[in-house]
Amino acid sequence: MATVITDACIMSLKCTEDVCPYDAIHAGDTMAYIDPKRCEDCYDCLDACPVNAIIKEEDLPENKKKFLKINADFFA
Repeated sequence: MATVITDACIMSLKCTEDVCPYDAIHAGDTMAYIDPKRCEDCYDCLDACPVNAIIKEEDLPENKKKFLKINADFFA
């Protein structure tokens, strides 16, 4: 996975689904998620997210790493 959606997205009414050329972003009931199998490192979503919830995996702070699993589990 190149990027991950974090808790800043929870209950956000805005989503960047339409920005992803790989159809990797999908909205759930309370937040959006990035499919780790579809994400292709294009990073188009980084600047498009209005709440700055999307972070590159290598830039994730330790307290946000749980969102790697949360995003992947949404697509399991």
